[in-house]
Amino acid sequence: MVESSSTNSRLATAIKAVDGFFTRIPQTEESTKSLQLFRQFKLATSSWTEFEWNFEGLTNDGTRNLKVIFFVRHGEGLHNDAIKLYGSVHWYKELVTSEVYRDAELTPFGIQDAQSKGPPSIQAEMERGMPPIERVIVSPISRAIQTAQHFLAKRQVPNAPFVCMEGCREHLGVDTCNNRRSVSELRAKFPDMDFSDEEDALWTTDHRESAEEIQARAKEFLAELFRVIPGRHVAVVTHLDSLRRFALLRWERRLRRVSAKLCRWCWRHFECKERNRSTHLGVRTT
Repeated sequence: MVESSSTNSRLATAIKAVDGFFTRIPQTEESTKSLQLFRQFKLATSSWTEFEWNFEGLTNDGTRNLKVIFFVRHGEGLHNDAIKLYGSVHWYKELVTSEVYRDAELTPFGIQDAQSKGPPSIQAEMERGMPPIERVIVSPISRAIQTAQHFLAKRQVPNAPFVCMEGCREHLGVDTCNNRRSVSELRAKFPDMDFSDEEDALWTTDHRESAEEIQARAKEFLAELFRVIPGRHVAVVTHLDSLRRFALLRWERRLRRVSAKLCRWCWRHFECKERNRSTHLGVRTT
């Protein structure tokens, strides 16, 4: 859970997680059920009804701004398949800057994986009482957009465009698989999406984003999410490095298990204390 509140305008935005809603499952006990949405986590409450009751208890006085954020890592991309096929040494030596893998899309397996993991397991969890997703945020990289379209059935999400936000993109710079297409190209492929800046102003050929830079971007993304995205239950379809940085905001250490699986659903409960710091991550809302 994330919380946002306005205090001293001279101070930066503060993001923090709120405990007591989910608990981690030991790796040896991770679920293998085909219709299990959460495989690494489980409710800390006895039911979704109790979950929502406790959530209301934190927000009903109007002094706290919190969101439940469900993160989805994209499915298998063409670049993931190439690394498996050629090996990481050859990939980083010969292919990492190839135009062939620019803005890499999902493989056929990646599409099938999202379709088989997403709608059935989300439906099963909703039947257990999970609150409906109110908005869907997506990285503007093609494989993330495709994952969102296949993982989330239309009947399970609001009748509003998925919003592409630059801040939840993969590691920026050098790797062409992370260089997004122009909005004109993306809009032609994904007409139902809500995009922002036309050209990719964040990705460069000569500078790969540092760990500190991507960590700062993750925090700015969450702050921007609170400012411009309505709703309390939000899904974010994103990438491995972004997930690692969101986890770092939560646990103050990198989680090796974040990288275990593609097309994986997880949660964060965050609290954001908004202190009037302005950021722009290229987002439009409708």
